[in-house]
Amino acid sequence: MSQPDFISENPEIVKTLRKKPKVGVLSPISKPNHWIFRVSNGTHFINSSVYYIWGVNSEISNVKHFIANAKNGDILWFVTCKSKGHIIAVATYDKIVDRIIGPIINVSLTNEELGWTLNEGNWDKEVKYNKLYNIGTLELKTEIQAPHTVRIYNSESCKVDLPEEYARIIRYSTITQQMK
Repeated sequence: MSQPDFISENPEIVKTLRKKPKVGVLSPISKPNHWIFRVSNGTHFINSSVYYIWGVNSEISNVKHFIANAKNGDILWFVTCKSKGHIIAVATYDKIVDRIIGPIINVSLTNEELGWTLNEGNWDKEVKYNKLYNIGTLELKTEIQAPHTVRIYNSESCKVDLPEEYARIIRYSTITQQMK
């Protein structure tokens, strides 16, 4: 069957394939986005990595952009500050949930339980991830020095080809249970 015949004889399949995927869902043909998170000196990230959780403040504009556009299966890169964007870990995005810390009962783990004790922050959302790779020893540096909490990968401003490196990392590395 030639291509024009397939298109004319299967309009529903063609219509489905041409639909824009729903936000938060990767279609079988879409590629994941790569997101870069700044994690200060990395201590809080390392401490909470055992739970596969990272905290963010949803009031920050670039975090709002992440919340609105991140899809399950996207790739998260974690970089330390004041290090020329040293990448310490990469993981696969699962979901984002509200942190529920109440005066009587806590549904979420507290800052102390997560090891987020060096400084206070308004981390009202939990970024849940899986398939964590500890890659701090690879010395990959994005060279991005802007203060954004999270940003989507841009090959023009990032000195590391993240999609290419990710393919190598998952091929030659093993998933870690925590960063410590």
